[in-house]
Amino acid sequence: MSVEKTPQGRWRVRWREPGEPNPRSRTFTLKKEAVAFEHQILTDLARGTYTPPKRTTLTVAQMADQWLDSARNLRPESLATYRRDLDRYILPVLGRRQLAALRSDDVDRYLAGLTLAPSSVARHYRTIRRLCAVAVERGHLAKNPCDPVKPPRVDPDEMVFLTGPQVDMLADKIARRYRAWVYVAAWGGLRWSELAGLRPVSVDGPRVQVVEQLLRGPKGWYRQPPKTRAGRRTVTLPAHAAAELGVHMGRWSSEDLVFPNQHGNPIGPSFRGNVWARAVDKTGLVPRPRPHDLRHTAVALAIAAGAHPKAIQARMGHASIRVTMDRYGHLFPDADADVAAALDRLRG
Repeated sequence: MSVEKTPQGRWRVRWREPGEPNPRSRTFTLKKEAVAFEHQILTDLARGTYTPPKRTTLTVAQMADQWLDSARNLRPESLATYRRDLDRYILPVLGRRQLAALRSDDVDRYLAGLTLAPSSVARHYRTIRRLCAVAVERGHLAKNPCDPVKPPRVDPDEMVFLTGPQVDMLADKIARRYRAWVYVAAWGGLRWSELAGLRPVSVDGPRVQVVEQLLRGPKGWYRQPPKTRAGRRTVTLPAHAAAELGVHMGRWSSEDLVFPNQHGNPIGPSFRGNVWARAVDKTGLVPRPRPHDLRHTAVALAIAAGAHPKAIQARMGHASIRVTMDRYGHLFPDADADVAAALDRLRG
């Protein structure tokens, strides 16, 4: 077995499989990749666990079809996103390439040629990486060519936190039928999909049971449970928000939806560009909040009220306290001082 540099500047690994007269080879962009692959082959041969990679003739497009046609665990919206990005962007460039010939350089060049936002480029990278990961799992590739590729850095969107009076101002400026929606989002912290799918039967005075979410896939609207067990929860609204919700339900709610649009259908994407944007324009708020910032606001308001991080975790439906603290830990500026004060009291 050997590692050698090719005239093109790449690194080739040659090895001979048990019982095979002719050697096999793989080439890599970096020497460390070739050395790591050589080490893995030698280890597998020594342990007797070596499995020869399939000599696949699949193209990238054929592998994409195989993957998505058998993807039983993907949510419909995820499947639609993968399919859209593959058909519109990835496959026109890489689809005819032999899967076994796909290299890290090919993926790098593809990503570099995209004139999209960094978040979209990173999403394309994840799509190609997952496609190749499935190919590795099924034995079509020995190694994922995306492993050495570095996707662009995507800075998280800056969170906007509103004060209580600013929430009131936004509720006053938005179309009347969405006033209670603002209060429930800002004081209860429900996600967009949870608000969209909320049924009247799940509301009992100030108590709102979150047991499902309403999502829009390629075939229309569909309901499903929250992603995690923590997402199934009961949120108790403060009295003023519960009162707004009670008025709303007596006037606007339908049999199946607490927050239908003016046509009786679920609130859709057009809400952001029409109803929400107009209300924000009227308030003059800077920076401009997005609908999801009302969920961030709910956390900030709960922290200002002295809520414990574990209570906030449960209220938001976060899967772990780590999620809560990673996102909102900076909003606890006096936490360390509080610990010091408590230690002084303990000593005294």
